[in-house]
Amino acid sequence: MSNTALNIVDLNLAFRGALLKRIVTSIIVLHHLASNASVEAVHRYHKLIKLHKGVDYNYVVLKDGTIVKGRGLEYIGGHVKGKLNNISIGIAVQGNCEKEEMPDVQKEALIWLVQWCMQQYPSISSIYGHRELKALVDSKQTTTACPGKNYPLTVIRGACPIGATAPERQNKPPAIAAKPVGSVTRNTNVYAVPSTSGKKLLALGLGNLMELLEVSGSFFKVKAAGKEGYVPGAHVKVVSGVIGTPAAMFKVGRVLKRGMGGNDVTAVQAALKALGFFMYYRCTGNYGSITEAAVKKFQKSAGLTVDGVVGEKTCIALGGVWSDKEA
Repeated sequence: MSNTALNIVDLNLAFRGALLKRIVTSIIVLHHLASNASVEAVHRYHKLIKLHKGVDYNYVVLKDGTIVKGRGLEYIGGHVKGKLNNISIGIAVQGNCEKEEMPDVQKEALIWLVQWCMQQYPSISSIYGHRELKALVDSKQTTTACPGKNYPLTVIRGACPIGATAPERQNKPPAIAAKPVGSVTRNTNVYAVPSTSGKKLLALGLGNLMELLEVSGSFFKVKAAGKEGYVPGAHVKVVSGVIGTPAAMFKVGRVLKRGMGGNDVTAVQAALKALGFFMYYRCTGNYGSITEAAVKKFQKSAGLTVDGVVGEKTCIALGGVWSDKEA
């Protein structure tokens, strides 16, 4: 039961405790996220707020057709109430199908994923929308509108008949999944040009996924939420596909601390400014109290030692290259 057949994006999410495998798999339950949240954001919410093991769904299909692994094919989820989790695969789509229509590319990827799940588990006998469970399966289930009035349940069921032989194309990876995909590793922006001084087109949060179009210097040219622009390469992790490596945004060859100055200080200030930590209106090249405070805030957010000094670890975390091993 390999994910490679589908080129599923694996974010390597960390769960609270070991996941348990299902013994029986007999139904697929379809959901919507009711938002455009990233899978990592949903994972954090389910894990830290709901105190579940992590993201409750086995898979999530994004609006651009990207299939992202949640708990994975064979593991018990937390997407419905009670023991139905023990026999079901939960698949969610990004977006709010109560208010909007599902994009065709997302619908195609969803159909393909459902067919593949049925191919792996011939024991699957039913496909339900989440809201149908209370009336048709278990009266103790929660009353819900999920997966939304515009969710194409009839279309999905029609394309995925129970007991049918899966189409031959199920053994071929989809064209959409072959595109390089990146995940944002820190809050950042999509810029109109490959420079952090360019116009900001779109704000991106931790875990947001985007299509990677090409490398442009120290930036990736990307497509995110329908907008094309540039994101600093240091703020992106490639999670699927193959693409080149952006150049480092800057190079540091000495330990930088308060009272120092130079072009390397300017570069560090620019990197901090792009991340929203350096709030002064311009990069001065002087390592003063404002720069030191910005470095400390960044170090705290990155889980580094908070000392206000830019050494090797802080330099690399900011997306730079360390060319001296003195720190």
